[in-house]
Amino acid sequence: MGHVNAAFAIDLLQLLNIALQERRDIFEKAELDGCFIHSPKPDTFEVRSLAGPIAVFSMTGLPGCCGVCVSYHSDVLAPLQKKLGTALLAIRMDAARRKGYGQMIATVLADNQAEIKILTQAGWVRSGEFRNPQTQHLVTLWITNL
Repeated sequence: MGHVNAAFAIDLLQLLNIALQERRDIFEKAELDGCFIHSPKPDTFEVRSLAGPIAVFSMTGLPGCCGVCVSYHSDVLAPLQKKLGTALLAIRMDAARRKGYGQMIATVLADNQAEIKILTQAGWVRSGEFRNPQTQHLVTLWITNL
């Protein structure tokens, strides 16, 4: 099967699947066949294999600024976090870059050390923290240039 050219992609979902296709060797090493990303609802994306769901995340443009992409609600099945966490972040970043965003912002629960490690290794910078008044969770803010 040939590759889809990113220049012809019309939306973020297509760009995410192109980025996933370019890293399919990582998924093959994790013994996951037929991986793809679909969007069950606006701004929410689910990574699936033939065996079932692998991960879910949300991405959207920052209201009022077409140059910033916000990444949030990222979750990978526990047994696959170490194998796929970094690759899934790279896929999100590639798709955002191709969509024309210049920066990405992420919110991460302060106690989510696995995701914080992945962001740090990918060059993201912690820019602040706050206590969510609705959930009382301590949330850290992360940013990177694309």
